[in-house]
Amino acid sequence: QYRSIPRAVNGACSHRTGTVELWDDTVYMIGMALIGSYKATGDIAYVEEFADQVIAHSEHLYDPETGFWYHGWAETSFPAEDACSQYGWNTNPAHRNNEFWGRGNGWIAMSLADVLEVLPSSDRRYPQIKSMYEQMMNTLAGLQDRKTGLWRQLPLRVRDKANFLESSGSAMFGYAMAKGARLGLLPKKFSSLAQRA
Repeated sequence: QYRSIPRAVNGACSHRTGTVELWDDTVYMIGMALIGSYKATGDIAYVEEFADQVIAHSEHLYDPETGFWYHGWAETSFPAEDACSQYGWNTNPAHRNNEFWGRGNGWIAMSLADVLEVLPSSDRRYPQIKSMYEQMMNTLAGLQDRKTGLWRQLPLRVRDKANFLESSGSAMFGYAMAKGARLGLLPKKFSSLAQRA
């Protein structure tokens, strides 16, 4: 089933079957299946495939300025109609949405922490993935709400009063920080940020 998933030109698994779209939550969903397969079999090829998927998705979704990921990118500008997407989100020249969604970035934060836990540090993909992870965590550290320990639905828009504090993305960010601090991937201050979350 995994091998039959439609792919983008760079090999990234599509979120949809009828058209090629890359979504940040797809990274987490396939990652859990691949890590589970690795733990069941001991075959490192599953972890390597997960690392390849992270990098392939990052080519279209990762923002090097913030370390955040856009939620979706489409191979075409044809607007798909469904309850999961705002109509026309991919009809711009970049073929992607233009906001950084908290929960979507939560899926990526967990994915990066999880793949770094099992990917050997000698792997050629390791430095790039670790750099993306560190950048996201450092950006998030400055955006955490001091009073509640949470992050906002759109984490970068901290001064927008309509942008609410959001629990599910915050839980994911806390998980990624706690895991990173425990594994020694992040400085110890991230353990206290995770505890606040």
